[in-house]
Amino acid sequence: MQLSRLAWRNLWWQQRRTWITAFSIGFGVVLAVTFTGYGDYVYSNMINAGAQLGMGHVSVMAQGYQQHPSIKKRIAIGATLHNNLKNQPFVRDVLARINGQAMFASANKSMGGGFIAIDPQQEGAHNMLVASLSQGRMLSSRDGRDIVLGAKLAKNLGLKLGKKLVYTTTDVHGEIVSNIARISGLFSTGVHEIDSGMALLPIDSVRSVLGYRPDEATFLIKWASKQPACWPIRLWRMKPRF
Repeated sequence: MQLSRLAWRNLWWQQRRTWITAFSIGFGVVLAVTFTGYGDYVYSNMINAGAQLGMGHVSVMAQGYQQHPSIKKRIAIGATLHNNLKNQPFVRDVLARINGQAMFASANKSMGGGFIAIDPQQEGAHNMLVASLSQGRMLSSRDGRDIVLGAKLAKNLGLKLGKKLVYTTTDVHGEIVSNIARISGLFSTGVHEIDSGMALLPIDSVRSVLGYRPDEATFLIKWASKQPACWPIRLWRMKPRF
């Protein structure tokens, strides 16, 4: 009791020192809480931005795909797998995607880039490329011959809406394959690397070109309906189908 009384009297013996110390401690706590909250906010936005670019909050892919991406590494999407993923907590959508590299060619110029094959009937505003559509329309069907290009990629190729291009890639056997597509829309995300090097294609059309079966894809992505405090960002690996 005497120590407590002595400590209390000592605090007010030098009031100026006490107030300076108290202010320093309070300011430090407020600063720490503010920067921790801001860091969590930025980190959450980074996760969601990455998910919106095509990989979702959780990706299910063939074993070894992340280390060495290849069209040959693919997974079979059965009803059991789809339902098991869809019925997990916080999951809003489970979507199949095919991701790869291609050479896009117009009559006068060719450029390399990447493509994401999607099901236009299931994609929504959670896909940044779909939400960033600036001209034209989105893909009309799963097996159509439409293509949606980044605005800068189309400009570099000298193409406009309604024009045709040829995209060339390799199939599951390592053979060079090509297909013709007509530009139905252009997207502009504001990110130079994406707008100048990415395209969206209909998934069934790409399956046919690559030699995929109707139930195969490069990976499945899971979208969270709401993100828990510690969302388990994981890569589920499955035995690849060759």
